Amino acid sequence: MASPWNVRILPGAHRQLRNLDEDVKLEAFRAITELREDPLPFDSTPMGGYGDCYRVPFSGGRYRIVYRVKPRSKMVIVGAVGRRDTVYLGMLKPGPKKPG
Repeated sequence: MASPWNVRILPGAHRQLRNLDEDVKLEAFRAITELREDPLPFDSTPMGGYGDCYRVPFSGGRYRIVYRVKPRSKMVIVGAVGRRDTVYLGMLKPGPKKPG
């Protein structure tokens, strides 16, 4: 049976995955695989101000996967994988909301 969601890992996230220790890398791939079945697991957290972006912890909460969910195309796009204290570096901060 095919997975209900497609997962795409962006090149930067691929590089981050390659740099992880083997045991952490295995846990990361396991967590990413689980996103294919459920892109919003109970431990995922929406990232305020980033629209359709979420983060999910793995490896005892020391690491995070940052990803977008595109419901129309049933796509999960993994943008970053890394230690929780550094994974958000380089992300643009959300700007102020535009008046409606």
